[in-house]
Amino acid sequence: MNFPEYVAFTLDRLEEKGYSAYLVGGCVRDYIMGIEPHDFDVTTSASPEEIEECFSDVKTLDIGKKHGTISIVFDKEVVEVTTYRIDGEYKDSRHPESVTFTDRIEDDLARRDFTMNAIAYSPKRGFVDPFDGRGDIENNRIVCVGNPRVRFEEDALRILRALRFSSRLGFFVEENTKRAILEKKNLLLNIAFERVNSEFVGILDGNFSAGIIAEYIEVFRTLIPSLTSVDYPSIDNAKNYSLTVKLCLFFSHFEDSKELETLMKKMKFDNATVKTVTSVVSLFNDYFSKFKNSDIKRAVSKIGVDNTQILYQSLYCHTNNSAHIVALQHLAEFVGEGACMCISALNVKGNEIIDKYKINPSITGKILSNLLNDVIEENIPNDNAVLLEQAKLYIR
Repeated sequence: MNFPEYVAFTLDRLEEKGYSAYLVGGCVRDYIMGIEPHDFDVTTSASPEEIEECFSDVKTLDIGKKHGTISIVFDKEVVEVTTYRIDGEYKDSRHPESVTFTDRIEDDLARRDFTMNAIAYSPKRGFVDPFDGRGDIENNRIVCVGNPRVRFEEDALRILRALRFSSRLGFFVEENTKRAILEKKNLLLNIAFERVNSEFVGILDGNFSAGIIAEYIEVFRTLIPSLTSVDYPSIDNAKNYSLTVKLCLFFSHFEDSKELETLMKKMKFDNATVKTVTSVVSLFNDYFSKFKNSDIKRAVSKIGVDNTQILYQSLYCHTNNSAHIVALQHLAEFVGEGACMCISALNVKGNEIIDKYKINPSITGKILSNLLNDVIEENIPNDNAVLLEQAKLYIR
């Protein structure tokens, strides 16, 4: 197993000081699957104080010391080193009340979520795999360590982690684990949406998300009671598109923009994402068959260029109609030629109309909207003199 020099240094230093040390968790799983690991976690027989003593000449952080974790800092890289431990009682469906340190790697692996994440590796000792995680990886299977009901009662977020791994890796969830997920799904209501959001996004962004969402729709409805239906084929078609497109498709059945905005804020999406998704979804149903140049430009006038691109990408995933791809090509052409698609691009300003016709400023917005419509429909050119003359028609 190849890993960076700073990781080798961490393992070697602990071993030199007389402690056993293993790589553990996702980096070992990814290595077995032929995926290049990027994050490396180390577990060791050394206590937190002994870890600090081992690395007294290196910068360390003790933020997680209470639970046995000391972070070793190497320039821009960080390795978390955690003492073998046994978790105490869980009371909040998320965190153990206490931890007990142990000198057995097997005890530490027994507290972990899934067998594929309960494998340790040491360059000196090889693999420690008491739950046959490698066998489950080879069989594309997600299996809880021990009793799955207990695992989910301890930490309900593991329910979504199982679905995220399934969506990302294409693994199926073993039957006992699946039954426990469906049985314990209401425990997710105890988890803060900040944590739920990260897992939900990970599920939706996986290549196998459509099938997972369909199979576990009741889990998603537990989190989102107002979720009446999901267009699974569209999400499947969006594999090669952005997460934002997938979000638009997932929420495309929400007809009330305010309801969707409230939901997404509750789910802790950032304001920019909320604005984009609600804007696109607000036009979704109206734009199935709107491909004309004026339709495209009018969409830009309402939701902007970037969101119009997302709108037509989402519609293409939904309909497989190549006309939406042509619309995207036309949109790019309009942007490239600097076509007028919003009021700010009109070659006339509100104060010019006010000065020329001595009108109440309060009506200039409506006049400019009418002028933009005329330009979009190609009834008049985007010419200052023509626009000023045309404005006279809209003064009431």
